[in-house]
Amino acid sequence: LEELINKINNHRIGREYYNPLGS
Repeated sequence: LEELINKINNHRIGREYYNPLGS
């Protein structure tokens, strides 16, 4: 279960974290 959450979090947060402006 942790792997699934980690994958989704990395995919979703990874984009917002590195691209807070969404550019």
